[in-house]
Amino acid sequence: MAGTWWKGLLLGFSIAAPLGPIGLLCIRRTLEGGRRRGILSGLGAASADAVYGSLAAFGLTALLQHYAWIQTWTQIIGGAFIVFLGVRFAWVTPSQTEGAKTASVSGFAKIYLTTFLLTLSNPVTIFAFLGLFAGAGVNGTASAIWLVAGIFCGSMLWWVTLALLTHWLGQLLNSTVLLWINRLAGVALMGFGIWSMASALIHH
Repeated sequence: MAGTWWKGLLLGFSIAAPLGPIGLLCIRRTLEGGRRRGILSGLGAASADAVYGSLAAFGLTALLQHYAWIQTWTQIIGGAFIVFLGVRFAWVTPSQTEGAKTASVSGFAKIYLTTFLLTLSNPVTIFAFLGLFAGAGVNGTASAIWLVAGIFCGSMLWWVTLALLTHWLGQLLNSTVLLWINRLAGVALMGFGIWSMASALIHH
């Protein structure tokens, strides 16, 4: 089963690594709130990857395909929220945002849940996992469980690496550079959100 876990690790890492809206969100939260916020954001994304990995591993993708409207509306709602975050990041100064708030259990829960739900708002991920699973040699429930565990670990490995690297680089940058990074990330997020909503409507 160790071989299956390693396959899952590589799958999870490869799915998480391409820089998208969740990656930008993790970077921004790390720069403003430190490594803990960035890693917690990654934990939310890794949890969502594990959920979609489970659906693909246990053959539940047919249900999502049958109810296509679920995919369309979750993508539209998720895209709209990404646009909202992008506007907020681009026009609100860092001192006014969540990075300046004191740490609290409710604050950490919000960070985790927003990233988890945003990652779930892109059901296309499940089909990416389904394609990758075809060559992973899943055979039986135990094998699927080990593969999903590997996916979670691989995804989490990427997010921890990204948060630590971002935190280290952030310490080398001045406030003006960080402000412009914040604004560029906001504009990029708005672009991702608009593309997500348009894609959902076009393919509806």
